[in-house]
Amino acid sequence: MILTSLHMQNYKKYRDFSLDFAEGLTGIIGRNGSGKSTIFDAITFALYGDVRGEKETIRYAKADVKEPVKVTLEFEIDGESYKVVREMRGKALVAKAYLYDGDDVLLAESAKGVTGEIIRLIGMTKEAFMHTVFASQKELTALSGLKNEDRKKIIRKLLGLEKIDKIETDIKMKLRVLKNEIEAVSGVLLSGEEVRRLEEEKERLTKALGALQKEVAEIEKKFQAKSRELDALDKTLKALQKLKEDFAKLNSDLALLQKGLEDQKSNLQKGQKGLKELQTKASQYEKEKHLIDEYKALAGTIAKLQKQKELLLKKEGLEKEQVALREQYENAKKEIQALRKKLEAKPELLKEQAEKNRLLQASAQKLKEIEAAESRLREEIAKYNGLIENTNKQVARIESIGKGSDCPTCTRPLLDEYDNVIATLKETIEKLHNEEIAKREHELKAVVDAKAKEQETKTKLEQSLQKLSGDLRVLEADEKTLADKEEEFKKITAKGLSNKQALEALKDVKYDEEAHKEALAKKEKLESKYKELIGLSTLIAQIPALENELKAIASGITQSEEKIKKQEKAIAAHSYDAKEHEKQSELYAKVSKEKDDLAKALSDERVKLKGIEGEIKTLQSKLARNEEQKKQLQVKLDDKSDYDKLKAFMGEFKNKINSQISPRISQLASEMYATITRGKYQHIEVSDEFDFFIYDDGVKYPIERFSGGEVDLANLVLRIAISKTLSELSGSGGVGFLAFDEVFGSQDEERRFEIMEAFHTIKEQYRQIFLISHESEIKEMFERVVEL
Repeated sequence: MILTSLHMQNYKKYRDFSLDFAEGLTGIIGRNGSGKSTIFDAITFALYGDVRGEKETIRYAKADVKEPVKVTLEFEIDGESYKVVREMRGKALVAKAYLYDGDDVLLAESAKGVTGEIIRLIGMTKEAFMHTVFASQKELTALSGLKNEDRKKIIRKLLGLEKIDKIETDIKMKLRVLKNEIEAVSGVLLSGEEVRRLEEEKERLTKALGALQKEVAEIEKKFQAKSRELDALDKTLKALQKLKEDFAKLNSDLALLQKGLEDQKSNLQKGQKGLKELQTKASQYEKEKHLIDEYKALAGTIAKLQKQKELLLKKEGLEKEQVALREQYENAKKEIQALRKKLEAKPELLKEQAEKNRLLQASAQKLKEIEAAESRLREEIAKYNGLIENTNKQVARIESIGKGSDCPTCTRPLLDEYDNVIATLKETIEKLHNEEIAKREHELKAVVDAKAKEQETKTKLEQSLQKLSGDLRVLEADEKTLADKEEEFKKITAKGLSNKQALEALKDVKYDEEAHKEALAKKEKLESKYKELIGLSTLIAQIPALENELKAIASGITQSEEKIKKQEKAIAAHSYDAKEHEKQSELYAKVSKEKDDLAKALSDERVKLKGIEGEIKTLQSKLARNEEQKKQLQVKLDDKSDYDKLKAFMGEFKNKINSQISPRISQLASEMYATITRGKYQHIEVSDEFDFFIYDDGVKYPIERFSGGEVDLANLVLRIAISKTLSELSGSGGVGFLAFDEVFGSQDEERRFEIMEAFHTIKEQYRQIFLISHESEIKEMFERVVEL
């Protein structure tokens, strides 16, 4: 198998990337993180569909969730071309896969189907494929650098032998479990004597059970007969009870009829007496009913007088309110006039405020200009003081050195000009002090005085403005008060006019208080008689209904007397016999007791029966469980025998594999190592325990004896020999490429050259060899370079 081309779309670091694989030695060069290893991740993904790491990280970071992740790999096996396409689509990254032959005929689809067909074509699972064609610096170093046990684990893992180790371990574990289970089951099995004793006890109990079952059947027969007798008595008693209840109901109904007749007669007497009283009250009502009309006439008169009284009171109230409104009107008018006069001063105050604001702004501007002048003068004085200080320093320096000092202007030695220069510098100091500084200090004093005077003016203006603002705020409050007062004045005026109109309407109102009192007195005198007559009228209206009710009661009395006679005849004709009822009740109690005694005896015997049945069942259960345990024991013994055979077979198989693997790795590694070292070392031996030895002049030495370069080359050929052996074990000897990831590590230039020479030497055995490295200096050593 060799690789032809790879295309990645939205796969990990690659947005869209294609790569053609040539034959020979190819270097894949790029800095760390450039995506070198991603190329071989994509190859593994295309072939087996597995994603290294989290599935969500497979999509290119900048790709939209709607864009598919797609990897296409083309390869050859035995001269036949194939193309595998893997896709992951949508937010959930649903997997799809397709496998085509060289004529684009679809061989398989679906992720699982394509993976199965790939394994069949290549002859290797993913793990075997990875161990066969891929190797890293870590693996190469581990071949010789690790301790024996760690090295053995890695090599056995590379060769897939750890699976055999695991199977062997599982078989041993299963045998231990079976041994414990056999011992446990054997420990609970019954002895022959115990089984015989249980069988005899079961037979005895079975005989006792038969005798007891016959006895129970006899008692049950008697119980059934007694139950039938009791059921017949029960029917008789129920019939007698029904007759008793019917007889009692007839007597109860008679008593109710007699009580109802008595109530009817009593109600008739009471109704007749009440009718007579109502007829008497009706006669009285006819004589006094004129008083009702007189009472109603008085009520009408009183209502009119009450209305006149209310109107008069309203008129008096309005007149009092008008007096108060007149006083409020005059007061409000005076207050409004006073506020308006006070507010006449506001325009002048506003004008004065504006003028003083203008003066304040001018004063502030003037102060700003004075302060600027003050600042300028102080800066100039400071500048001249600085010049004086520097000049004094120059004089001091020149005087300290003497005539050999350099001129501060032309830097030549002063010599004879020393005194003149000193005098000139001191004259300059005096002139700066007496003319420039003195003049500016005089100007500064005048500016400071002007500043103080202007500050005083500004303060007075601010105080004056503050007072004006206070006066204006008071006037603004007065303006609001004036508006409120004017609104109040309008309301008072409107209320006065409204009251005047109301009084005009009430000018003719008259009210006779004496007549009102007289009418009220008469009405009060008639009040009780009026209520009495109204009540009588309601009662008198009931006379016709009462007369009809009395007629109905009289008719009901006649009907009740007839019902009573009929009921008395029914009672006399009834067939209930109390003595016969008592006799049958006593017989029922006697038979019921006899039945209960039989039920108790039957229950006791059934309990004994259940006890014996339970004992028999327990014995049967023990015997059956013992038989089941014997069967289980035999199954486990059979299983143990099978696992013992399997253990022996796996041991022989493991020995056979080990006897083939070590010599084969030794043979392959020796051939490559002899070629690479140009015959210097003829043989590498790999022991059954995967210890490595190199033969030097026919003498076997441990690999640790040799130099670093020789060990690195030995590790390389050993790793390739392991890959080839694994390929042969997998039955896929046609894998024609190898890939090595960062095998140079931190090797120096000479060591790298030796390793590259080794690859060039063995490339005839593989059609494609790919080396991944971040070392750009070695790219000239490759036949073909892919730079990332």
